[in-house]
Amino acid sequence: GRTRAATAALLDAVRAAPPVDLPPVAADLLARAVTDLRVHALLRDEALDVPVVPGRPTADVRRVCRARTSLAAHQTSAADEDAQRVLDDDADLDVLTRVEALLVAAGAAEAGHDAGRAESLVREALAEADDEGVVLPFVRAAPPVVRQPVERVTARRDDPLAVRVRSLLVRRPVVVEPSPLVAPLTDRELAILTALATMQSNAEIADELFVSVNTVKAHLKALFRKLDVGSRRGAVHRGRELGLLP
Repeated sequence: GRTRAATAALLDAVRAAPPVDLPPVAADLLARAVTDLRVHALLRDEALDVPVVPGRPTADVRRVCRARTSLAAHQTSAADEDAQRVLDDDADLDVLTRVEALLVAAGAAEAGHDAGRAESLVREALAEADDEGVVLPFVRAAPPVVRQPVERVTARRDDPLAVRVRSLLVRRPVVVEPSPLVAPLTDRELAILTALATMQSNAEIADELFVSVNTVKAHLKALFRKLDVGSRRGAVHRGRELGLLP
């Protein structure tokens, strides 16, 4: 649920990516990751400025990602139309995409107060997902019109997939997200931050990285500035808060 940190990571990855076309599988994965960010932000009413990412996802993945975003933005008709186009395209449609489209269609039915159809579509999605044990579409961030029929259907079933989905839908507290870094850490700064967590001295860090103690001190100064802290302990705490350290 840490959308700002995830967006910052995405921006770093896009900046570092070589100027080459991504293969379709990678482009599809990236499209889904960006869609997860958009849905998270829409559900939390946050502004989200996602860059244009490299690669061209396959047509059905583009449609289902657009459908998921539309549903989270309360554009139910547009979401249902895209989902139905995906479901009508039976040629080589993979299980994950079909399950995603079925859940969008279920959400559209729930939004239209057709609970029976919504639950029928969820059951169909579970049947499609069962052979390959696909879980993610049922438990990732989604608007209440998707989550509610999934919870109702899985509550009445005891098959392994339903039990697994139900266990992952347990309500968790909303994440209080720390402010992201104003500038990304360099590889050397990350290495020094990792060393700080092990309580190494400046001299020990210098020996390990084959640099002088003065160079370590210069990196520490930059590290403290970027993390907005004034001590080693503060740097380690902030690094863990940001997910940079275990």
